[in-house]
Amino acid sequence: MAAKPISAARTSRAPARDDKSLHEATVAARALRGQLQRVTRSILPAEPRLRDWMTHLSLDKSLASRANRFMQSDDEQSLLRDVPSLTGMTIIADACRQHGVGPRTTQALLDAAQAWEAAVQRVPGGRAGLRAALSARADTVREDVERDAGRMLFQLQLDPRFAAESVVLAMGSATAAEQLGKSQ
Repeated sequence: MAAKPISAARTSRAPARDDKSLHEATVAARALRGQLQRVTRSILPAEPRLRDWMTHLSLDKSLASRANRFMQSDDEQSLLRDVPSLTGMTIIADACRQHGVGPRTTQALLDAAQAWEAAVQRVPGGRAGLRAALSARADTVREDVERDAGRMLFQLQLDPRFAAESVVLAMGSATAAEQLGKSQ
């Protein structure tokens, strides 16, 4: 049996246009943001800046930046675009636990992160499908998707250990964004 070409691996699914699954993802993202606010309330200032995430929780700049953008998002598109990964949320939960936040509170954060991931998996195409659906709604999101795909391919050149995953994600994101751009 011949292997599927990489370009067909992720893009054979239709872009996410299911309003119900997008609504579920939005509700899960809002719940996750609420849990993250509860967990970080005692550690970070009321309106944390990027450096607060980095200094108080010892997060790297990339995760701190994503968490900060996620918390400051004021519309559905930026909220859904900037949700940290489950791994990132686990790192944040561990950092909060080291600063005295209770295990029940951090577990509620991780539960909300898992609920978000489950909601995203119900979107046709997963996270790439979600990004594609958002790019159909705004040109700036489409440009972000295309830039992220290019960035993943560049990083692949620097570190080939993540070859399969990076190529599949980049090709899926870029192809979905391109298809949506042509359909408008």
